[in-house]
Amino acid sequence: MQTSIRFIEETDLKRIAQLANDRDIAEMTARLPYPYTISDAQTWFDYVAHTELEHVFAICSGKELIGVIGLVLEPEHKRAELGFWLGKSYWNQGHASAAAQIMVGYAFSTLGVTKVYARCFGANNNSKRVLEKNGFVLEGQLKQHYIRMGTVQDVCYYGLQKADYEISAI
Repeated sequence: MQTSIRFIEETDLKRIAQLANDRDIAEMTARLPYPYTISDAQTWFDYVAHTELEHVFAICSGKELIGVIGLVLEPEHKRAELGFWLGKSYWNQGHASAAAQIMVGYAFSTLGVTKVYARCFGANNNSKRVLEKNGFVLEGQLKQHYIRMGTVQDVCYYGLQKADYEISAI
């Protein structure tokens, strides 16, 4: 398994729409629409291409785009929120963990934040495992906090401080 990240290009939108158009993926994300169309991908791309606060990349296995990962920068607080999703056929293969590791390093070294945090639904064991493998600590859980596609969800908040990241990188 060779996982890498690269900048997203407009030519990727068809592939992104193809992968993201999956109810199981949408159910585990807070905002990904379902069904997910090429128009949704274009609207999203137009937004992220014109903001300095979102740093979004393609997750690739070899040269194949298999998902998306990004950081939403909150410069006034010196933190960034990590978010990611993978096409369903790429789940449980280590790609999300590898991409998250790259993004965390990017957040601390390039963006200069002091904290990276992430939210996921309590039922999303795969995302919790990705975060924990990358040194994130559960900071809190909001019970029955979000309704997504008709299901009431707990929301777990995970955080990773730069100082803790630097210690684990030694």
